[in-house]
Amino acid sequence: ARAMGLRVFGTAGSKAGADTARDAGAHEVFDHGQDGYAAKITAATGGKGVNAILEMLANVNLDRDLGLLASKGRVAVIGSRGRVEIDARQTMGKESAVMGTTLWSTTAEEYTQIHAALVGALHAQGVEPRVLLLRRQLQPLGEEAGRGLLARVGRRGHRWVRAGARGG
Repeated sequence: ARAMGLRVFGTAGSKAGADTARDAGAHEVFDHGQDGYAAKITAATGGKGVNAILEMLANVNLDRDLGLLASKGRVAVIGSRGRVEIDARQTMGKESAVMGTTLWSTTAEEYTQIHAALVGALHAQGVEPRVLLLRRQLQPLGEEAGRGLLARVGRRGHRWVRAGARGG
């Protein structure tokens, strides 16, 4: 997103997580364990709110996310560990949208298209992906071996591309 000229925010609960978010391109990182962090994000947008949120723990964060959105903003739910309760009025006034997504129903052809688009976009921006995750199996994409990268990243976040053909 940053390579496309977008202003990127990240959240983290530790210094290692914040470092990972910055390494991945976040302009600013906010501590989601700190009281008032949502107000700081809103302030960083000049009070307008954010245009898009990639939510990895919707059962905890979705209601708060809706308050962070700009007019016509979107939340893509890519992770949740339980039921969600929200105030739907937060979506109405801003005409915002919440969309859930998963790759479970993605066809082999769609995986191929996703992979080509992601790698093409990364190369166009001068970024060389190092690792490709094919159905939870790391495959090196460059000089660096994928398992070595995973060992260094540990639980501080994901810095690889999840794409490729099913059954790989």
